[in-house]
Amino acid sequence: MKRWILFTMLLAVPFFALAQVEFEMSVVGSMDGATNVHAADVDMDGDIDILGAAELGDEIGWWEQTTGGWVEHILTTSADGATNVNTADLNNDGNTDIIGMSYQDITMLWYGDGAGGFTYYEVPAYEGAKELIPWDVDSDGDLDLFVTNQGIDQVAWLENIGDPTSWPVHEISNSFDGAWGCFVGDLDNDGDVDVSAVARYSDEVAWWENMGGDTWTQHTLDTDFDYPHGMNGADIDGDGDLDLVAAARNDDAIAMWVNDGAGNFTRQNISLTSDGADDVHVVDVDMDGDLDIVAAVNYADDVVWFEQSMDGWTEHSIDDNIDGATGVYAADVDGDGDMDLMAAGYGVDEFRLYTQLGEPGPVTLTLTGTNTTIPAAGGTVMYDAHLVSELPGTMPGLRFWTYVTLPNAQEFGPLMNIPFTLTPFMDVTVTDLTQDIPNYAPAGDYTFTGYAGVMNNPNLQISDSFMFTKEGAGADASIPFNASDWSAAGFSVAEEAGSTVSLPTEFRVSSAYPNPFNPETQLTVYLPETGQLTVNVFNVTGQLVSTLANGQVGAGQQVVTFNGANLSSGIYFIQADFAGYGSHVQKVTLLK
Repeated sequence: MKRWILFTMLLAVPFFALAQVEFEMSVVGSMDGATNVHAADVDMDGDIDILGAAELGDEIGWWEQTTGGWVEHILTTSADGATNVNTADLNNDGNTDIIGMSYQDITMLWYGDGAGGFTYYEVPAYEGAKELIPWDVDSDGDLDLFVTNQGIDQVAWLENIGDPTSWPVHEISNSFDGAWGCFVGDLDNDGDVDVSAVARYSDEVAWWENMGGDTWTQHTLDTDFDYPHGMNGADIDGDGDLDLVAAARNDDAIAMWVNDGAGNFTRQNISLTSDGADDVHVVDVDMDGDLDIVAAVNYADDVVWFEQSMDGWTEHSIDDNIDGATGVYAADVDGDGDMDLMAAGYGVDEFRLYTQLGEPGPVTLTLTGTNTTIPAAGGTVMYDAHLVSELPGTMPGLRFWTYVTLPNAQEFGPLMNIPFTLTPFMDVTVTDLTQDIPNYAPAGDYTFTGYAGVMNNPNLQISDSFMFTKEGAGADASIPFNASDWSAAGFSVAEEAGSTVSLPTEFRVSSAYPNPFNPETQLTVYLPETGQLTVNVFNVTGQLVSTLANGQVGAGQQVVTFNGANLSSGIYFIQADFAGYGSHVQKVTLLK
């Protein structure tokens, strides 16, 4: 019994964070005057691809991630002054579409077929745009486009009416001089979507309050932010509302506007020495649970990130040799659970990827085999488990499970699969864990792997493995695999887990983790009895965007996953309803 309690305790912490953040730079592709970079699963094959726009080359394209490297796909070489590229599912077919914009040309759309093929459309009624953000502004079930247009000083949204060549323009402002970067979200916490932007000619930072009926009220936050470019936002200080961050080239400034929850903002300078600060992106770089800021610093030819801590902001240089750094973006490109960064180099004509390196630091799981030679008649593998954590907090809804890989490379499992909810700051070694190996197991070398975390989310798992050897061919190597013959002897889930894990006494829901997230977050629902459970996701306008659960479920823990891969960045609300027990609602932020 003591062994199970200790073993469950050692798995109680979130599986994130690196002790030190290091990056490896590689060049994904080259275009003349690389301006803007983005990332998404363009061809819907399960990995992240990279997109780029180049002002001097008039190009927009994407690079397909393959096992052999990056394969270039040029969408156009005639986007006059290409300035922006983004992705969204604009026609609700489940596939990734691409949106491109340029200073002098039309808005361009490429509707994807889900396999890397595209149908091209033009939106001739709108040209000269700088930035766009997909969002369902009118709550009709499809994505519209918020845009800024520096050529005509306009902030607007383009309505999706189902015709890819026709997007009616709804003007929010026509006097925002040199409208540039923008961010959208519920800035005053009133349940609808607002929009913010910077104006590089009038040095303004402002946001427009959604008053309903397509009426907007401007609130100016700053008129002395000299030549601003990039803008982004998120709940940076973790108080439940959206804050804003922007970069100003001539001020060498990166600043944050802290929201009081009602749309009143106070400026806080992050840096006043970022020479030619150009673009910003908000993301948890070091995976420590708070949000950091990534920036492209144009005149200094640098890509940097500002680490948030209790002591303030600490600057870290990533690449101080990227001539004319402009756009930045973040995504888990290599799928290893941490954030990789991307940047466009205007002067060097390159799109660069910064892959985050390093083994898990503050949380590590180690398995050590202590009896790793099994006779032909079968026997028992013995091993020790050791977990070291430097992180606080409790993380519910986790599991410990094991797999075995046979000499012919076939993998079987899980052999063990135990749910748990545990506590933090553990440095525990558990000895003499066992795994039975039946007599019919074929001779050869095996790999035994243990995992801890969330089973269906590789980004929330840690693992370790060791080798063992089975001697002789056994009684009959042709006998098919039978999981019951491979049980963990002396470590019965039914007996030991059942005696330490009791049913919930109330209906409750864990905090979603991670939050902010991209593209998945998970939460655990605790149910005191069998009953009807419904879990829905709503956007800020109250529109239902996803149903995560709807049916009769048993008592205990239910892990629910929200995948926002086909949704736009923004605030969403997850509502869990359990018949006879009421509702729980929590706010989550999707950052792409």
